[in-house]
Amino acid sequence: MKYLKKDSDTDSVSQSFVDSLGQKVRISLKIADIGSNKMDSLVTNVIQPRMNEIFNDGRMEARVTGTTLLFIKGNKFLIENLIGSMVIAFFVISLIMVVLFRNFRMIIISLIPNMIPLLITAGIMGFFHIPL
Repeated sequence: MKYLKKDSDTDSVSQSFVDSLGQKVRISLKIADIGSNKMDSLVTNVIQPRMNEIFNDGRMEARVTGTTLLFIKGNKFLIENLIGSMVIAFFVISLIMVVLFRNFRMIIISLIPNMIPLLITAGIMGFFHIPL
């Protein structure tokens, strides 16, 4: 706040960045879209360690917030749940085939038709460089 007081238009500047008690400061940044994997790596490997280095004395606290962080967490959650649901689906299909046929070959044969659409979709996405 001592730097903002030197400005002639203190009220509008301080209201944009500092809360009413003068306790919290918001710094907003806009960055280019570099993809979720690179963005996650940037936040966890570059930004967060640098913030910890700068604000490690305990007098101040810094947090990364915003839609970018929310998108990264949502994307991770989506991929983890997608993988989990596929594993559960294959397990349930295998369990049903065990109950119906009690034969290991039938389990493998019943999983092949379920794998083909997934492999084709993954192949098309990989060929056209479509990220998940």
